[in-house]
Amino acid sequence: MSKPSIRVRLALAHTMTFGSLLTLWAIVFYWMAYARVYAQMDEQLVLRYETLRAAMRIAGGKLAWLYDKGDAEQFYIAARAGFYFQLFDHQGVFLDGSELAKVVAFPFTDAARKSVERRTPSWETFVLRERHKFRVINSWLLSPDGKEYLLRVGMRAEETDETLRQLAIVLGLLVPLMVLIGATTGWWVAGRALGPVGEISAAAKRITSSSLAERLPLQGTQDELDQLSATLNEMIERLQQSFEQMNQFITNVSHELRTPLAALRGTAEVALRTAKTEADYRKALAGSVEELERLAGTVSDLLELARAEAGQLSLRRERENLAELARDAVESIRVLASERQIAVHFEANGDVVAEVDPEHVLRLLTNLLDNAIKYNHSGGRIDVSVGAADAGALITIFNTGKGIALEDQPHIFDRFFRGRGNESVEGGAGLGLSLVRWIVAAHNGRVEVECPAGGGATFRVWLPQS
Repeated sequence: MSKPSIRVRLALAHTMTFGSLLTLWAIVFYWMAYARVYAQMDEQLVLRYETLRAAMRIAGGKLAWLYDKGDAEQFYIAARAGFYFQLFDHQGVFLDGSELAKVVAFPFTDAARKSVERRTPSWETFVLRERHKFRVINSWLLSPDGKEYLLRVGMRAEETDETLRQLAIVLGLLVPLMVLIGATTGWWVAGRALGPVGEISAAAKRITSSSLAERLPLQGTQDELDQLSATLNEMIERLQQSFEQMNQFITNVSHELRTPLAALRGTAEVALRTAKTEADYRKALAGSVEELERLAGTVSDLLELARAEAGQLSLRRERENLAELARDAVESIRVLASERQIAVHFEANGDVVAEVDPEHVLRLLTNLLDNAIKYNHSGGRIDVSVGAADAGALITIFNTGKGIALEDQPHIFDRFFRGRGNESVEGGAGLGLSLVRWIVAAHNGRVEVECPAGGGATFRVWLPQS
């Protein structure tokens, strides 16, 4: 069973929250009204009691009025409004009361008895004949002769209860109506808020690998949905770059593999058609071996880069003397440099020890030196120096070649990149500097290139000592 849509869930959450708060408000409002109404009744009872107490005298167990009893009842008790009074002695014997109290048998309750015993006033509510409700105040009195009496003043509460009942009905009808309005409002607001999500979803469905140039629409509100669209656009841009790099990678790999394979096939076909002697076959095989070595080197570099970028290539750090590693790398290319009549100068400013992977650092140096020979001119020079700098090791390799064009410098560490004007340089697939960049980054170092206007190129590699 699938979950309801976000709009439905938001509307339900809004309705439930709004309904709960509204119900709580209605309950609190009703009980506040209930307490307020009964507080006003009690205030009226206290006022009637005080007025009545001031108009009567108790002596010898009898009630005497300062005015005519009928006038007193009519003025102070207001029997027509539902008020009444009762006078009891301390044992609960009825002594006197209003006409309503004589007609209706109001009970002498436990609350009334306790008011006499504790000499404190009390309030109570009781129902007579299952339909007449009264609110009563019980108050203790002490006559001049020292006898205790109980004066009770009450009033009918049916009208008050009817008012409260009508209020409860109004609230009972109002709350569902307001919840319905709240649900409708929540549904509309959720629809308005999630409207851009539908546009984003539709736009995202249109974007495929062949249309990565498209972007999700922005509303210009700078809200969370706009931020989400902007983030997704950045992701799409990265995907576009990755696809472009992958396509370029496939194109370059196809070219780099096609060239030696075509050479191998051509050499084999020529040998089969024209070779007649052992020397001819040996010459063809020697050319094939050279192309195979070039092909194997390209495949090896590709696999190395793929493992590095996938995080499957780890470093085996050891404390090594970088000056000795650089010296070994220089000695390994001297023969190749001498064939091009290129002088190689090496200088080490003391021993520089660092925790590095010696195999990878040696490969880094070999790649840089190999490029320094390839892109140099006959009779040129290569200067290599190693020294300490900024709590690390600085390796500098300078060659006297024609340098690197300014517009090519940001791309020289990209895979398969070969600068304009270097197409005639033999060997290599444009992967050497990509490996250099990865090795330096894996050691938390940095590599920089500088090409002065007069020609030449200087590569500086900084590696931390730990």
